[in-house]
Amino acid sequence: MVKTLLVLSSGFSLAVAAQLPAYAQTAADFEGRFVEQVRQHHPDFRIVKKIERFPERYNASVKLPIRATSPTGSKTNRALVTLHDGVTGEPMESCYTPCTLHKSPERLTFVFPYKYGHFTFPNEIERDPAGMRAKYPYWDNEYEVKLGPDFRKAVVRGKMCESQFSKMEKIDGDAKPCYRMPPPVPAINYSGYCLTAFDITPEGDVTNPRVTDCSDDVFEMTSLVAVSAWKYHPKIERGVAVSRPNVEARLRYDITDFDGTLLDHNGDRVEP
Repeated sequence: MVKTLLVLSSGFSLAVAAQLPAYAQTAADFEGRFVEQVRQHHPDFRIVKKIERFPERYNASVKLPIRATSPTGSKTNRALVTLHDGVTGEPMESCYTPCTLHKSPERLTFVFPYKYGHFTFPNEIERDPAGMRAKYPYWDNEYEVKLGPDFRKAVVRGKMCESQFSKMEKIDGDAKPCYRMPPPVPAINYSGYCLTAFDITPEGDVTNPRVTDCSDDVFEMTSLVAVSAWKYHPKIERGVAVSRPNVEARLRYDITDFDGTLLDHNGDRVEP
């Protein structure tokens, strides 16, 4: 993406920069709502955004090797991960991936990864490494946290779509997708889907997003987050961009096991 921006005109780069405050506010609003939801179950939860020192009040003898990957799982990304108490949500230790966190035996914990511009769900640590290896012989000995989508990229790609559309011949036709940000993936162990509907403005933005059907409620918020950031080439009528109501889209969540094997809607492995 950096190389792409270097070859764009300065005017376009300034247009992108002008959108960043709006992106930052949207991200901050979403983050605030998310923290409120987590605190309903874990009252002391907060997002840790830099390395901090926490009071050591437990016997942290269990080592938890942690790594972070991109939303596609294709590469390792450096992220700040924090270990939280599984009941109160209190942060206990943090480090930059790949790294090792520590917890006491039998203590319930979860990991929350933070990387600027991304949104990711907490990952529960249900078992210690010995228990993981016993239950999952194919486990690769690291707890993987998959980073959510990059909201900054969505802003840049959206402006690129607008630039492309401004140079296109305006031939009558329906709205066409230009950029679809993938949804954040909940920390779950089963696959699913969500059907959404929304309207498209003459500028190609998604408005009035709504859920019509989901295989599980856990996919609703993540699907709305994704489609709200999508960008379209708008519908054209008589050479003019117009609104397009009631566009439908199905988001599929293909969740895999530790060895990459697909899990079905019940969490069972789908053997090839």
